[in-house]
This record gives sequence, C-alpha cells and structure tokens, in this order.
Amino acid sequence: MLHEEVNPLLHDYFENLLTDDKREVVAEHMKSCPDCNKEFKGLVKLFMHIKKLDFNIDPPADIKDEIQARLLQMSHDEGAKRAQAERSKLSREDALTDRSKIHREKAKKKVKVVISSDVKKKINWKKVSIIAIPVLILLYVIYNSITPSDNSPWTALETSGSFEINGTLNHDAALNEGDKIVMSGDSFASFFIESKGNLNLYSQTSVEVLKTFEEESRIHLNYGKIRFQSIEKSNNFFIDTRFGIINEFSAVFDLDVNGDEGSLKVDRNFVELINAEYWTRIPLGYKCDISEGRFSTPYHKNTTEKIKNEMIKFDFENGGYSSILVIASEATEKDAFTLWNLLIRTEKRDREYIFERLNDLFPLSKSLSKDKILQLDRSELNGWWEEIIWMFN
Repeated sequence: MLHEEVNPLLHDYFENLLTDDKREVVAEHMKSCPDCNKEFKGLVKLFMHIKKLDFNIDPPADIKDEIQARLLQMSHDEGAKRAQAERSKLSREDALTDRSKIHREKAKKKVKVVISSDVKKKINWKKVSIIAIPVLILLYVIYNSITPSDNSPWTALETSGSFEINGTLNHDAALNEGDKIVMSGDSFASFFIESKGNLNLYSQTSVEVLKTFEEESRIHLNYGKIRFQSIEKSNNFFIDTRFGIINEFSAVFDLDVNGDEGSLKVDRNFVELINAEYWTRIPLGYKCDISEGRFSTPYHKNTTEKIKNEMIKFDFENGGYSSILVIASEATEKDAFTLWNLLIRTEKRDREYIFERLNDLFPLSKSLSKDKILQLDRSELNGWWEEIIWMFN
C-alpha cells in the first residue's frame, strides 16, 4: 500500500480496529516509512499523556445534558439529510417499480455505514486531528465524571491498639480514597491493597490515601514508618513525601520519615525515587538516608564505613570530587549500584571517572553506548542496570 493509503489507517491501527491482514500491511509499511512511523509514535504518546492526565473535573451540571442533546441533534440532522438525499435519488431512478423499493431499502442501510473512496481521499486528516483531539479530551472528561470509578477500599488485615481515620477513633476499618489515618503510640495496622500488596502502618504515623485505583494506588506519608510488601509483578503503588515520590517495582521496602530525617531500605527488587533534582533507583540490599530534607545516594547495607563517611560528605557536605575519588577507589562489586546512581548525581566532568570504575567491575556490553550513558540517556542507563542485575545475581 502507498503512503497516502496507509496514513489514514494509523488511528484505526492504534485502536486495534483493523483486520489482521490490514494490521500486518500497516505494520510492514511503518518499518520502511519514517513519516508514518513518527506520526504513529506521536499518536501513541499523545493518548498515553491523555490517559495519565488527572481528569477529576466536575463540569457544570447542565453541560453533560447540553452536549448529549447537541450530539443527538447533529446525528439526527445528518441522518435526515442523508436519508432525504437518498430518497430523492432513488425516486428519480427507480420510481413506481417494485425493484426500486428494494434498492431504496438497501441504500438506506448502506448509506449509514459507507463512505465513498472519493470522500476518503478528500479528507484532510491533519485538520481532522486538530479538531478531534480537543473533542476527545472533553468527552474523556465527561466520561470520567459520570462513569463509576473502579477504586476499592483497602481491607484491614490486622490491627492492634487504636488509630484515627478522619478524626474518628477506630480499631478495625477499611481505608477509602480521601481518608487520613493517624496511628497512636501503641498501634499497628496492616491493609491489603487490591493487585498491589500489603501496607503496614506503625505507631506515630500519619498517612493520607490519595488514590485507590487498581491501575494506580497512591498515599502521602506525612510522618512515621511504613512497610510495603508488594505482590509479585506489581507496580504503580506510589508514596508521595515532601522529599520526592517513590514508586515500587514488585518491591518490599521500609520507609521511615521523622521531620527532615529518615531512611528508605529495600528488601526485594527495587524502588524508584523521583524529585526535582534527580531520579534514583534503590535495589535489594540497599538503603538511602534522609537528612536535611534530602535523600542520600543509595549504598549497600554491608558497605564499608569509609565509603559511608565519604557518601555523607558527598551528599550533604559538598565533598565533591575528592569524595568521588575515595568512593570509586574503595568500591567493590556490592557497591555497583552506588556507582550507577552517582553517574546521575555527578557533574559531567566527574562522570567519566565513575563510569570507568563501574565498567571495571561490570563491563558494558557492545550493545550499549558509553557516550549515551555519559549523556545520561535513560534507556542506556536502564540497559546497563539490567546487565548489572544479571551479573550481580
């Protein structure tokens, strides 16, 4: 198929509305057509961004009825025009014959679903996209505002002592979206989160439940200690803190926050930490300290005191290049992910020294690019992470 024939099919390809034969043709065409490939990737990114947008918008009470009425009226008017035009055409061509009646009935059915090839060629798909995208967003907003959500309460598995939910004393209760729970000095509670895992809350802890959806669950930890034990192959359980956002990847971890101090320790798989300064991965066996309202570079639980001290200098005392030299020279295989995270946290002029030391411990494969890693290309960094994980284990 030609470019002009394939390009209008990209949206249907994305929505999986094509037959298997046509899907295969479109897929093959995109391999050799950079324009279609670029346009399709842009379409995917657009809809992924739309999907991630927070559409918790409460439209005016009458807007949904008004839009629905307009859409129905437009559909009715368009259908009436087409039907009238078809009846006029048929009456001229097949008047007063039984055969014409049959043609009319067939034509009425076909006109509802058939768009001529001439019309297809005349459609300016770029203009259609410019018009259609805002309409799609508006309809998505309305759909989300009138469609029941799939969020579900978090069931209490075990509790002891007393705690407050939204200011009311509780001993055994479920958590719902929007709830705020405050644990007293002698309390403990464990909650099951559907498709995610178990969330344990300990004494002197305050948590707000932000989202309880199956595709994304989220809390805000104000202070205290929590432990999360995920189900295998789960992710998208987020913990918001004032220091950054934590996302787990089938992980088991402890998070303790007390004012500007605290710690994060991972016992299975890894978690990601994202804030305004950087993004960090903390794998099994590693921990981060929180000091002065900032997360430290992750370090292995069995690393040397010398490396720990230099990490403190680097993260909180402007240790700079002198600390990097000590950390890199003292690092062993168990410190690989400290070095990996330091690549992200160091200035460009110091990054190559960290790279060379990590490359000595876990050589970069030929499929990855040193230059791109030094440029902090996330895909390349993740690729090296996976290689180190494989060699590490």
